[in-house]
This record gives sequence, C-alpha cells and structure tokens, in this order.
Amino acid sequence: MNQMKISKAIICGLSMGGFIALNAQARFPDRFEAIILCDTQCIADTIEVKLNRYKTIDEIALNGTLNFNEAFIKKVFCKNSFTNKQEIVTQLRSVVMANPEQIIINGLKALAERSETCSTLPEINIPTLIICGREDEVTPLEQSEFLHTSIKASALHIIDNAGHVSNIEQPEEFNNEISKFLLAVGVFSKRM
Repeated sequence: MNQMKISKAIICGLSMGGFIALNAQARFPDRFEAIILCDTQCIADTIEVKLNRYKTIDEIALNGTLNFNEAFIKKVFCKNSFTNKQEIVTQLRSVVMANPEQIIINGLKALAERSETCSTLPEINIPTLIICGREDEVTPLEQSEFLHTSIKASALHIIDNAGHVSNIEQPEEFNNEISKFLLAVGVFSKRM
C-alpha cells in the first residue's frame, strides 16, 4: 500500500485471507476504511488440531498430496455442488492439484502456527461485512456469527447452497453482497 501510495483501503479476505485481513487490520487499523471477511474465523488451532496438521504434513511428505487434495475438495464444497455444479468442482480440483507440495505444507504450517485474533474483534470500528456459506464445514457458520456479534459495525450475510467456497459456489449472490456493502460505505461515489 505504501509503495502504491494507497493511504486507506478496503480489504477482503476469504478463508486464510480472512486471517490475514484480521491481522492486518489489528496491526494497522488506521489503514483500512472497511473490511470484508468471508468463510473465515478468528480462532487459533487447538493443540489437537495443530498436531493433526503436522501429522498431515508428515503424510504429505511420505505419500504426496493426492489424498490431502481430494479430502480438501470434498470438504470445501456443499454436497449440492457435487451434483449440480460439477464444472466448478472440476475447475477448483485442477487449481488445487496444481499446487506444489511445498506450498501446501507451508500453508498447513501457517495455519497451525497462527495466533488468535478474537481478542481484537471489539476494537474493530470500521464497517465490516461477514459472508459465510451456510454449509461451510471448514469455518462453520457459528464462527461467522461470533465475528458478527463481536464486531460492532458488522453485517452478516449467509449464503445458502454454499460451503467454504461461497464465492465460487454462489458467485452472483456473493458479488451482489459485496457490491451492496461497497455502495453502503460510499466507495463508488468517492471514485466518481
């Protein structure tokens, strides 16, 4: 942002991007005009979850990424998408399968070692949109509801027939909610 001479921005993060957005906002609160958090949460891994991530890393190092990738695909989509949206499932599978092993391992380590940001939520005093797929198994709806009750100036939108990748399962509704939010915070009027 400094290099591009952007003094304030609206940041949007989905999943791990939401962890990054919450951390960025906590570290540099004066740099953000609004925040959009999608299919994400503020908690850190429990000891058990952290150990399971490292066990998964060991399995990937031993057997490759195929089993991990297939399990990931099964977990991020709502069940309906496997029947009615096979094309997007196939597209995301291709993207996921193209990730090098080291990238996946680094991502799992980053998730295992992340800090909680729940304690910073009451300090967020900028407009905040929270979006969650109703069938999100990775970051369940309860986590988005917690974000919403903890952030004063927040709105929560739940997308039906969507899991963890609500942006690609229901792109029209997802984009419509973001557009309405941006209009509400006056982004488009400022650009004209």
